[in-house]
Amino acid sequence: INAEYMGGDLTFSICYITTMLGETSDSGLQDDKSCSKFTSNYGFIPKLLPYFWRFCQCIKMYYATRQRVHLINAGKYSTLIIAGLLKGLDDYEMAVATTVLYLIAKSISQIYSLTWDILMDWGFVRGSARQRLFNGVYIYVLAGLFDFVVRSSFIIDAAVDPKRVGLQPWVLPSILAIAELTRRAMWSVFRLENENCNNLEKYRSVDFVPVVDLHEYQ
Repeated sequence: INAEYMGGDLTFSICYITTMLGETSDSGLQDDKSCSKFTSNYGFIPKLLPYFWRFCQCIKMYYATRQRVHLINAGKYSTLIIAGLLKGLDDYEMAVATTVLYLIAKSISQIYSLTWDILMDWGFVRGSARQRLFNGVYIYVLAGLFDFVVRSSFIIDAAVDPKRVGLQPWVLPSILAIAELTRRAMWSVFRLENENCNNLEKYRSVDFVPVVDLHEYQ
């Protein structure tokens, strides 16, 4: 559903399949427990790939357009990458210091991302200058609050031990995954609304595509 869960599942699947095929028989990855440990140690790597790709895209767009907004967007993904690296270190070390560093980095990255959502992707703070499809202003307020709550759910994931509260291990990750899926679907709606109403990226600046004579470039 998101990069974190998908990355962990991908790492575990690769470990499990290659173990069954005997390709890692010398490394001691023989059963589910070994693959779970392998995922805990190295599962953060594929989780970071989507953020790294978006970071590279932002840098490429900056060099193509020289617009600083792409550098600011790249900064958002850099904070996500740093938080992911510290999460991997925390899962490996399991020390208080690494946990604190991870929570600080994750908080910064989520505040950064939330600010980008509201200011840039959704454009909620432009007041009357922003055209809207929905009549009620409260809809946009609730969307911002929901985005904040779900982005803060990593605190629950870090602080709550399912065994101590009598939950099965899969219950809390499932709830958080559904909440994240809902948040991303909501994000898409308001992002498309903002772009469609305000044409921020100037995709419709012209109503025709000029004909290019390819013979001129031969």
